[in-house]
Amino acid sequence: MLKVLLVSYGFRCQLYSGFAAETDGVEISAVVEPNDFRRNLAKERFNIKEEMCFKSVDEAMAAGKIADCAINGTMDQFH
Repeated sequence: MLKVLLVSYGFRCQLYSGFAAETDGVEISAVVEPNDFRRNLAKERFNIKEEMCFKSVDEAMAAGKIADCAINGTMDQFH
């Protein structure tokens, strides 16, 4: 199973992660989103464990290797 980290959960990442989640062998397993409402949307949509929901990239990186890849849904200027 390929574990995927979502970085941001705005419209772009909602779209991309939906496509990814429909792919066999892919699990959306973690999310980084500073906005509580959007972070909880991702958590509920993909059944992400509470300990895999982060408010910042720094928090996620401090947790060690938590995913095999990431979907970067941040605005272009932040990539």
